Amino acid sequence: MIEDGHGVAGGGELALFTGAEELPPRPLRESPEDAAVRTRVESAAAGELRQFVAQWEALEAERRDLARQQAEVMAEAKARGYSPKALREVIRLRRMRPEERAEFEAVVEMYRAALEL
Repeated sequence: MIEDGHGVAGGGELALFTGAEELPPRPLRESPEDAAVRTRVESAAAGELRQFVAQWEALEAERRDLARQQAEVMAEAKARGYSPKALREVIRLRRMRPEERAEFEAVVEMYRAALEL
């Protein structure tokens, strides 16, 4: 059995060490040179972050503009009597590699036959 200074610890309990408590760490003193370096590094990092954010926002604006232009193309096609839904499907199929598209179309045809469509 373990004795903890206040009696015997029994029943499987572990005696706790009640030694000196930890003191909070002392703050480090920063030299003026270190402070200047830290300030330059933080400034450079902040500038770099601003640049990344600006680039991202510019790309988002371009993406919104492209999406608007695509919607205008589909609206024009619809106004001329074409089906935007069918056009989107044709565009999706054109993105596929020929062998991938052939496999996809074969599977769709098999499903149609199985469902008697």
